[in-house]
Amino acid sequence: MRMDPIVASVAAAAVTAALLVVAAVAGALHVRRLHRDLRRTRDRHRRSLRRDPLTGVATRAALRDRLEALDGSDGYAVVVVDLDDFSAVNERHGEVVGDAVLAEVARRVARLARPTDVVGRLDGDAFAVVRPGRAQEAALATWVEELLAAVRSPLVLTDGTRFVVEASAGCATSAAGMRPLAVVRAAEQRMITARRSRRLLDRAVDARLGPRSAGLGELQVPGPRRISVPAQRSGQTAETVLVGRSR
Repeated sequence: MRMDPIVASVAAAAVTAALLVVAAVAGALHVRRLHRDLRRTRDRHRRSLRRDPLTGVATRAALRDRLEALDGSDGYAVVVVDLDDFSAVNERHGEVVGDAVLAEVARRVARLARPTDVVGRLDGDAFAVVRPGRAQEAALATWVEELLAAVRSPLVLTDGTRFVVEASAGCATSAAGMRPLAVVRAAEQRMITARRSRRLLDRAVDARLGPRSAGLGELQVPGPRRISVPAQRSGQTAETVLVGRSR
């Protein structure tokens, strides 16, 4: 039985329409998946811009965003912590050890920060803490001393090498009309001044009493923390490395 040409034409049109609908739905689903994948990729990229991959703390860009958000607020403080002569660690023990020490220092700083604080990495071996709210200078100075004691606390590699990393810190608080970048620069300048003053004192003491041992007894800090870092040389004997006492 032959189908009426009109009926056949209508049926063909219906099939074509159905196929077009299916194709449109499939296309829409494909576009939706593409948008979802692009959104996930964008979110991952944004997270990578806000979190330092080595230490897990905020990046410099994230710190800048936080400071800009606080601009014009009731007040905030910026604390800059810089590891002294840290390049000696990489030169002597390699970047694997250096990276492990940086990650541990970041964890120590983060542990002492308040929930409202933002801890970030300014550059290679410098960190910053943004502390919202007005702070009493005496209380802030006490907290900075606690922070330095934690950073300087000995850490021990799996091969027995004990590190005492020296650090310097400076802090600055916002003032009326002071831009965030100026606050950071003021904290950095005070950190540099503190480092110079400590080194001058070290030289004066060494000149009077003779060079001090690089042992751990001179630091009144908590006990050492062991970090998992592969030994750089097999059969290496345990030693103490005091970083940051360069003359």
